[in-house]
Amino acid sequence: MYWIRVKIAIVSRYYPPASGAAASRIFSYSKELSERGYEVTVFTGVPGEDRLGNIKIERLDCFLESKSLFSNIACQTVFLVRAFLSVLFFEQDLLVVESSFPGMGFLGLAMKKLFGKKYVLVIADTQIEYLEEEKKIGKRTASFLKKARNFFIRESEKTVTVTNAFKKILTEAGAEAEKIRVVYNGSDTESFYPENKKSKTWHKKPEEAVIIYAGAMGLIHDPDTIVETAKLLKGKARFLLVGKGFKKARLSKKIKGMNIENTLLLDQINHEKLRKIFWKADIGIDVLKERKSEKAILAVKVLDYMASGLPVIFAGKGETAELVKEAGAGIVVAEKTPIKISKAILKMLSDRKQMERLGRNSAEHVMKNFSKSEKAKEFAEIVEAVLEKKVVS
Repeated sequence: MYWIRVKIAIVSRYYPPASGAAASRIFSYSKELSERGYEVTVFTGVPGEDRLGNIKIERLDCFLESKSLFSNIACQTVFLVRAFLSVLFFEQDLLVVESSFPGMGFLGLAMKKLFGKKYVLVIADTQIEYLEEEKKIGKRTASFLKKARNFFIRESEKTVTVTNAFKKILTEAGAEAEKIRVVYNGSDTESFYPENKKSKTWHKKPEEAVIIYAGAMGLIHDPDTIVETAKLLKGKARFLLVGKGFKKARLSKKIKGMNIENTLLLDQINHEKLRKIFWKADIGIDVLKERKSEKAILAVKVLDYMASGLPVIFAGKGETAELVKEAGAGIVVAEKTPIKISKAILKMLSDRKQMERLGRNSAEHVMKNFSKSEKAKEFAEIVEAVLEKKVVS
C-alpha cells in the first residue's frame, strides 16, 4: 500500500524559527501532514532555513520591522502580496492559509476563482474585533472586514478556528457555522515538561521568585499591567518578559522611566532556550486586555506554562480562565489591576507546597487534553476529508 502523492501549500506569516502561537501551530500542522506522506511547502515571512525535515520552506521577507501598529499592518500587506505572487505559479492540490491578517483569506479565494483550487482557512485570533474595540478602525471598516471574512469562510472548503467561543463570535458576525471546525491550540508537552520534575528546585524565599511572561506585546495581551505589578513587588519577585511586538519599545521606555529594577525584557528566543527559562521560573503570568472578545482566547503561553509544570497567575475572562480553574493550575484574577494581581502572586508565593501541587495539576491537565501532536492530527484529518484522499493498493 502507498499514499497518493499530494502537494499542499501552506501560507503563514509566522513559522519557526519564530516562536509564538501561530508559528508553533502551523509548524505542528505542517509536520503532521509531511509525516503522513504529503509534499508540504510553507510560504512564510520569517527568515531562516529553507527546509525542516521534508518540509520545503519559501521565506518571503516583508523588508519592514513591526515596531508600530502601522508598520505591522504594512508588513502584513507586503507579505500578502509576495505570498500571492509566489503561490500563483506554484503547483498545489490544496492551499492552507493562516489568516493572522484580515486580508489573508483573499489568497485562498483568488486561487479558487482563478484555478479552481481548494483552500482551508485557519483563523485563530479576533484581530478585527480587537481593532474595532481599540478604536483603531471605524465601525464601517470593521463591518466591511467582517463581511469579507465571512465571504472567505463561505468559499473555503473548511475554516479552522481555535476555540468554541471564537466560533461563536464568527457565526454571530454572519459566518456559516457548518463551514467552521474547532481545533484547540496545544502545547509541546514532551518538550516543555522536565524529564525529571523532582530535580527542579523551588526558591525558598519569596524575594527570590521568578515570574515569567512569554509572548506577544501587541493588541491582545497587557504586559503594561504586568510591569506595573512588578513595581509593587520590588524585593519580593523578579519579572522576566520574553517576546516581541509593536508595543515593546514603549514598554522598555516605561520600565526605565518608572525605574522598575526587578523587570528584564528579552527578545524573542527559540523553543529550546524558552523551555529552559520556563524550568527555572516559579510562576507563569498572563494578563488580557479588557475586551469583549477576550472570552474567545485560549492563550498558548498559558498552555506552555502549564506543560512546563508552572503554576499560573491569569488575569482575564473566558476560555483561558476556565482552563486554569478546571485544571486547578493557579489563580484567576477577575480585576486586572496591579494591586489585585500582586496580592494573588503574594498569596501563591506564601505556600510553596501548594505551588508544587498547582504545577503538577498544570502539567497533568495539559498532557491529557492539549497535546500539540494530537491537535495536529485533528487538523490533518480535516485536511484529508477535504482532499478525499484514498489509499491505493
